[in-house]
Amino acid sequence: MKQAELLIRILIAVCFFTTSTLSYAAEVSSNEKKGQMPPSSESTGDAQNAVDNKNALNEAEKEQPGGEDQEKESEDSKAEDEEEETESSSTLKTQASQSDTDTIQGWLENLIGRALYLNNANDQAILDFWSGLLDQGYTLNQVQSLIDTVGVLKDAIDFWYNGSFFQMGAVDLEDISDLQALFNWANLINLGFTQLNVKMMVILADIFMQGVKDNLIHRDLDVRNARDIKIIAGWAQYMREGYSGEEVYNLFKNQMSPSITALLGSFDIGFFTFMAEEALSKVNGGLDYICSLLDAMAEVKDAVEALIGPVDILNPPYQDNGFLTYWAEKATSGNESFIFDNEEYIINWSIQYVKDFLAVVKDLNTILESPIDYYDPNSMGMITDWIHYVLIVKGVKPGDSGYNTLLQEVKQRIEDLPEIIAQLMPSVISLFNELGLTYDDSNGLHHGYLMFWVTMALSGDISLTS
Repeated sequence: MKQAELLIRILIAVCFFTTSTLSYAAEVSSNEKKGQMPPSSESTGDAQNAVDNKNALNEAEKEQPGGEDQEKESEDSKAEDEEEETESSSTLKTQASQSDTDTIQGWLENLIGRALYLNNANDQAILDFWSGLLDQGYTLNQVQSLIDTVGVLKDAIDFWYNGSFFQMGAVDLEDISDLQALFNWANLINLGFTQLNVKMMVILADIFMQGVKDNLIHRDLDVRNARDIKIIAGWAQYMREGYSGEEVYNLFKNQMSPSITALLGSFDIGFFTFMAEEALSKVNGGLDYICSLLDAMAEVKDAVEALIGPVDILNPPYQDNGFLTYWAEKATSGNESFIFDNEEYIINWSIQYVKDFLAVVKDLNTILESPIDYYDPNSMGMITDWIHYVLIVKGVKPGDSGYNTLLQEVKQRIEDLPEIIAQLMPSVISLFNELGLTYDDSNGLHHGYLMFWVTMALSGDISLTS
């Protein structure tokens, strides 16, 4: 019996490695150079970017039940005055939100095989997790696909692993932690994989985990961990392209070694392993991305060290390494919009712009009465827009004529911040309350909103801003 099962799994593996099961296969086969992975469908973040990548494929969302009725209501509302239209729109949004939650509850009940009792904390947590995806930017169709994929994966685990899946143990769809783990697998469909791709990766998970452990990252992977799941998917991409484990190792080492040596002064196997893992976790295009990041780290390292002192990349506490990595990522992040005094400007992030930016930060901090903490996001946030103001709005770089005078102007504006924050804070808190929210200054989004208006006030009339 075991031999028969092994033979079937071998046939599945052969199918995985020799057929166009991955949605990127057509792109991979069109690349003339072996090892050229298709463009990444996600960025470092987070799931939000993955959602954005999938949204373009979900025009069918418009065909949800009730869509025609909403269109008819929209047409009828044109005959009403603007005030009634606004109130109606607000009501419709509330009703639609509740309707979506009810729809998701129905899908979950079909998945679990029983009704959800929302007076039960666990059942409520299950519904909150899945309906909360809508607030993260997922569409209703995407949530449905994810729930459906979770069911497919559970069936595969039941059949191929007798219901017990590595660190998860016996998989229970009524256990919120198990559902979240299966969601991490299912979410690969929002990174370019099909449901069948993901199912086959689950079936072959032991092969992929053993392969990546033996050849590249030398640690056990956890099938519950979102990042580890992406590492498995990244490894599967190379296996599908026809690489052996040894060939993947050689590919990574040959491409990353020059960049690591330029950054550290010599090749370090531990750092290589860490960065190789990071590259795999990007699923697609990770190797090229990491090589570019390492090159940027080497380029901006001197500017970072001029600001915070020597950076020890290999030893804890790694705060300095994180600071260096952040600015290297900025240097490779492309363009970003910037609003100052109601005008939009474009920040062309580059190695040179980061060097200029950090030089201005250093010079400004030497003249501030209360120097900022470089490692505190809120402290850096208070001066970030003003650094862009110097470099972009005024077009002045360190050493240029008028640079020191401009720094004194910026210094005064920054030192006016506490008074302006005190004046604007009641208005912001009141606005949050009107929206049914509670302002929390420790929340980065809330604080960022406040600082947007503070910057507006500093560049104009505070009474008008209020």
